[in-house]
Amino acid sequence: MSRSSAAVELGQIQFTDRIFGVLILVLGISAAVFTRSIAVMLPILALAAAIGMLLERAPLNGITAISAPVLALAALLIFAGTSALWSADWSVTLAHSAQFLTVLLLGQLLAYWVSVQPARRVRHLAYWLAIAVLIGLAVLTIEVLSRQGLRRMLMEYSSIFNPPTLGKHYDILADGTVRIAQFELNRSIAAVNMLLWPVVLCAASYWGGRKLALMALALVGGVVLATAASTHETSKMALICGLVAFAGAYFFRRAAAAGAMAAWSLVVLGVVPLTIAAHDYLHLQDARWLQESARARVVIWHEVADDVMQAPLLGVGARTGYVLNERDVKGTELAKVPRHAHNVYLQTWYELGLVGAVLFLVAGLLLLRALSTLPDAVYPFALATFAVCAAELATSWEIWQRWFFMLYILTWFCLALGTRSVKEKPVVSAP
Repeated sequence: MSRSSAAVELGQIQFTDRIFGVLILVLGISAAVFTRSIAVMLPILALAAAIGMLLERAPLNGITAISAPVLALAALLIFAGTSALWSADWSVTLAHSAQFLTVLLLGQLLAYWVSVQPARRVRHLAYWLAIAVLIGLAVLTIEVLSRQGLRRMLMEYSSIFNPPTLGKHYDILADGTVRIAQFELNRSIAAVNMLLWPVVLCAASYWGGRKLALMALALVGGVVLATAASTHETSKMALICGLVAFAGAYFFRRAAAAGAMAAWSLVVLGVVPLTIAAHDYLHLQDARWLQESARARVVIWHEVADDVMQAPLLGVGARTGYVLNERDVKGTELAKVPRHAHNVYLQTWYELGLVGAVLFLVAGLLLLRALSTLPDAVYPFALATFAVCAAELATSWEIWQRWFFMLYILTWFCLALGTRSVKEKPVVSAP
């Protein structure tokens, strides 16, 4: 098939394709530069997808065919909602569980939408997603290297770009210049790491040869540079995990799959003794070679790990740590409770106990099993994405932050888009 005949087979790009392309462009740039905007942009894309399926009369009979990993995550969130019966504040627990179950269903909607789109649109969106993240990554890299020079410049013209808290997030120096805390970029660094492999997959589905090599080099090299220059140690660890997983899956597929399942099981089931050992036996809280925030996390992990024994079977209830911390700040609670564990695995044990941990374990294993069925052209990207996402859960934010959970849903969507685009890539032969 010649290049021209392949284009005819895929079809000409239509106006609706361009609308979705613009949405993808804005979403990809926003994810890299203004990461918390995902909480707004992702629902907008999901709404547009739903309207598009209705107007274009796309088949809807398969939308209820929910995969096993999604069902397992839904079961985990339903159990989290049930924990309102014994949590510190039933309304907070129930509200967050219901909200995040809704977000999970938005991910299901977007994944199904990708599966029923025409090939021309899938490849069009894969192209613009790669371009969008590349643009956002370029801006982010400039910000990291210039210590947020672009944002500081914008702050001179409008207060809308000011970080939230003077003193914690930014300082005004004696000469009148502004210094913004580097951790303000941590969300963006995490986002580009989580999106890296799905976006490279999208690039591989659209380009080939030298163009693909240049795109891959720009994307991977840009993420490596931005991450190395940042202060987000979790993403540095996640980047290494992703590279190792990609290489392992590319050269030793079966061993990498087995290793991923073993590592996931160890982390989920062993997080409590591991965090206790880090504090009591390795004394990492005193290790000068660790970042200050990492040493503080070791102390927090130890406190939360001890609290797991309060309710080892069912946990204390979803979002309870946050509620008790807020009460402590207001002076109505005697016990000092960390706002969250900075470790989703440990937080799951604390809030949802053994039952929640087992559900979380099963969800991850089912996801790894589903990824293992992907073709060789896709599997290394998929396993690398899983490794990065799993690492980001280990030492960073809590999952009950809406933007963070939606970042995982966005990563799922991007991986689904890249996988479908690879499938639709036309075979081009010499005329």
